[in-house]
Amino acid sequence: MSHVVGIGTPAVDYFLQTDISFLEKINVKPEDDLLLSDIKLSLKDITSRLRLIAKSPGGITINTLAVLSKLKIKTAFLGTVGKDRQGGYLLNLLKDVDTTKVVRRGKTSNCFCLLTKSGRERTFLSTVNIHENEFFNNIDLNYLNSATFIHISPLITDRQEGINKTVKLVSKIEGPKISFSPGFFYASLGLRKLAPILKRTYILFINRRELKILIGGDPKIAIKKLLKLGPQIIVLTLSEKGSQILTKNKNFRVKASVVKKILDTTGAGDTYAAGFLYGLLKNKSLEWSAKFASQLAAQSLSDYGINSLNNDLHNKSCLQK
Repeated sequence: MSHVVGIGTPAVDYFLQTDISFLEKINVKPEDDLLLSDIKLSLKDITSRLRLIAKSPGGITINTLAVLSKLKIKTAFLGTVGKDRQGGYLLNLLKDVDTTKVVRRGKTSNCFCLLTKSGRERTFLSTVNIHENEFFNNIDLNYLNSATFIHISPLITDRQEGINKTVKLVSKIEGPKISFSPGFFYASLGLRKLAPILKRTYILFINRRELKILIGGDPKIAIKKLLKLGPQIIVLTLSEKGSQILTKNKNFRVKASVVKKILDTTGAGDTYAAGFLYGLLKNKSLEWSAKFASQLAAQSLSDYGINSLNNDLHNKSCLQK
């Protein structure tokens, strides 16, 4: 039995250093999260102009599962991974995650992370596996319902189809608690589309930008509105300002952990989610979980994507009792 089963787009992340002038040439902005097809760019447009500096497994759910598995939590991934070399690379690096339910089809999704301001700002440009949503045809509900948490993040190949299929799946989940990271792609669909998932959500992970896109207006009012829609715990990540944890009875802030040098912020929010879920699975308090998550996220900033996992997180001093 896996304690956390994840659903979401799996990808291979490529990290490339650039500057604002290049982003302006291709008509994108820092923190944009777009498909290459949406802005009519080819892979060659990116790879021929910029130098690759690192490579890592990617995708919101993949990142969170990978961190949890390094923390000795049993995890599993349900999804479609390309039947190509990149798919093999991805699965090989997820050897601690149960991938026996993965469907191999098509070409693995890629995300090109264009880093500016020394890694403090990212622009995401992705290619997608057109067969991504086909794993829904092979889901073992008994396996899914044996988990403690189901961690859900966007399926980006076809957001409308992805969210519709996810809503149908959520209606069949009986025992596990739902952990939801909507990301930019699902937040941009609006509250009406996400409401059926939010209604069943136990814990919602969202950042400031996603909150603004999803609801807009005063963040305090937006959070109160979200709490009424279903989530029992809302984790609002605030980058260098830390995080805010809200329930119907609690509302507290946790400072961001001190970081000596930031190399890249990609995956920090996903790592935070892993740390927070770890705390809940270990029956820790919300305060302990948030502080641990903050420490773990800070550690991830020292490398590209989740490459900091090359170190054994379980033995790190941040695992305080």
